[in-house]
Amino acid sequence: MTFKRLFTPMLVLGMFLVMGSMAYAQPIVCSIGTGTAAAPPIAGTQGAVAYPAGGPALPGSSSKATATGHTEPIGAGPTETPGSSGGGGLRVSCINNGAVDFTPGVIILNVGFGVPITNAATHPGAASGVRVTNSTGAFVAAGAGSNPTANINGAVPNVGISTINANGGTVTIGLGTAVATASATAPQIPTVGITFVAGQTNTFDLNGVLVGTNGKTGAVSANLSATGASIGTGSVNVVDAVTAGLVDPTLAPFGSLPAGIFNSPNPVGPACGGGATTLCKGGPAVLSSSGSAIQGNFTVKIQENYASVFKSAAQFNNVATGGAAGSNVVPAGAASVSLNLVFKDVPAGINISNCSVAITDATGATARGGNASVTPALPSSNTLTVTFGADLGLADADAVWVTCQSVNSGSAVLPLPSKPVTVQAELSPTGTALSGTNAVQTTLATGQVPRYQDVLQPAVGVPVVLFPASQTSLLIPFAVVQTGYNTGIAISNTSKDPFGASNGGAVPSEGTITFTTFKNDGSDPRSLTTSTADSGLSAGGVLKAGGTYTVNLSELLSRMTPAVTTPFIGYVFVNTNFTNAHGAATIYVTIDGSAALSSPVLSLPAISSAAPRATIDVGAGLGQ
Repeated sequence: MTFKRLFTPMLVLGMFLVMGSMAYAQPIVCSIGTGTAAAPPIAGTQGAVAYPAGGPALPGSSSKATATGHTEPIGAGPTETPGSSGGGGLRVSCINNGAVDFTPGVIILNVGFGVPITNAATHPGAASGVRVTNSTGAFVAAGAGSNPTANINGAVPNVGISTINANGGTVTIGLGTAVATASATAPQIPTVGITFVAGQTNTFDLNGVLVGTNGKTGAVSANLSATGASIGTGSVNVVDAVTAGLVDPTLAPFGSLPAGIFNSPNPVGPACGGGATTLCKGGPAVLSSSGSAIQGNFTVKIQENYASVFKSAAQFNNVATGGAAGSNVVPAGAASVSLNLVFKDVPAGINISNCSVAITDATGATARGGNASVTPALPSSNTLTVTFGADLGLADADAVWVTCQSVNSGSAVLPLPSKPVTVQAELSPTGTALSGTNAVQTTLATGQVPRYQDVLQPAVGVPVVLFPASQTSLLIPFAVVQTGYNTGIAISNTSKDPFGASNGGAVPSEGTITFTTFKNDGSDPRSLTTSTADSGLSAGGVLKAGGTYTVNLSELLSRMTPAVTTPFIGYVFVNTNFTNAHGAATIYVTIDGSAALSSPVLSLPAISSAAPRATIDVGAGLGQ
């Protein structure tokens, strides 16, 4: 039944148009443009109504649109801020090139965009949906009053939107009377042609169109055609380029965080500034598999790929120039472009909290406004969301910096897994362009504006929390193998102790041992990792909790590839894949086994990219 109701009026429109074109040579030529300049004034009157001074200037083609966007405004100018609430504009001009006034039949214009149209005449709102406005000349009906720009259900006098094909990306417009300018019903179906004055240009604007550009590249064009008549065709860019909205997020490198973060209206927090700058210096958070925090914070940078991606609700809606606050493009209020940071492989119970956000220029040197806020702690959804509460600069690219200052093992089961926590970013809110039946989505949950495809970047997440294998680094600062002397080494795995993990003792762990020798003749260091059962080792070269491995340095040197030649004088690093390793090293006389010198085995602090080895080792900090 719906098809019949729509088909019959369209058939009548087609018959009028064909009959008109058969009877007369068609002098009416229509064209389309983005209207960067105001339409010229039109002299004369029609009935008792003076022609208006001409339509206002429109912003011009949108400079950019986002390649994951579903509600991108067309014809919204260099910074994609619409000239009217909810979307940009196109100007349709029709001129009578004949020598006399001409009254054709009803003219049916089609404006196609080649991409889906994702809003409707009454969505996101009555004053921000797809509509025609700013009529001049023949498109102003006699007796229409003083407001030819009135928008009532997508109609102005003598111009009305008949249909919007969302999936096909086409708006069909009827030029004629009578347009139901005071009706709340749709579609608009004119039945009588209108008179075009000889030599006169007549214009109206098509406003508020939002389109889906997900997966598209290049430009988006509007194409004008007419059904059943030759009145001119035209094409104009309404979006100059479709490109990625975000640069792939990155982890702030280890070192001092940029100064702009601390000077931002929304600094990342006192723990990273003032007198405690050592607490937040970039790099990943690092938790040992036994749960101890080597570095308990991280900072992620997310930069817009072009200058006007990040917008407040007011900037997207352009309420200031487009109308009252009630014309916002979201049914239940305003929404800004926002960011989702999606964390993956987060162990259950891990605490990632005390998160804050700052906005700077692309380099991080200069603080910016925007009144950004972020979810303070990672929720069960593992997604942090950044929103903007104030207008942002649209002249050059902004960078958002999200710092989480409290990263610890929380209630996670120990030992922690080896797979790192990663993060990816996307523009939000997320959703789809149209429903499963290719209809415009208008509910609060599915019809949000703006709206983006759920596409995370980069494809492989950025590691932000690392769980290095539990290990101990030991140093034997002096070792000897030469005629008459050898060095005996003992490594104990003391992760089994009388205290128990629940009482503050170590968590039992086991693993292999790697010995790296440095000979004092400057030759390359050589390494050996235990791999077979040996004195105190189990299969695979594993030293179990509570076990002790004893070996002569000469045996280790002979097993290295290539073998280390003797005599050997130098030092040895010992790295174990378990916690709480301790050792002893004794240089002894090989003839009778008597001790010649006891060499201390130093226990080094944890070493990682987040906690590099100190330049000067203080003996008190290298206890056995």
